[in-house]
Amino acid sequence: MAARFAPFEDLANQLIPYTHAEKIDGSHDASHLLRVWKNVCAIRDREGGDARVLIAATLLHDCVSVEKDSPFRAGASRLAAARA
Repeated sequence: MAARFAPFEDLANQLIPYTHAEKIDGSHDASHLLRVWKNVCAIRDREGGDARVLIAATLLHDCVSVEKDSPFRAGASRLAAARA
């Protein structure tokens, strides 16, 4: 999967272990990360941005998994940001 983040495969390889890419439920698996990356690239092409920062943000945006019915769900983004 890291090859999809060329030319920053080394960074992707360092960060992928912190993702939930191995999940098989489809919600936050490798396919989800690649869909997010595709959207990030489209926005970056229009708006600009540091690709290394955007790759890190893409890979780590869901690095904390909180179930939908959890009382901590509203804070999931903050938890992921703190862990990242």
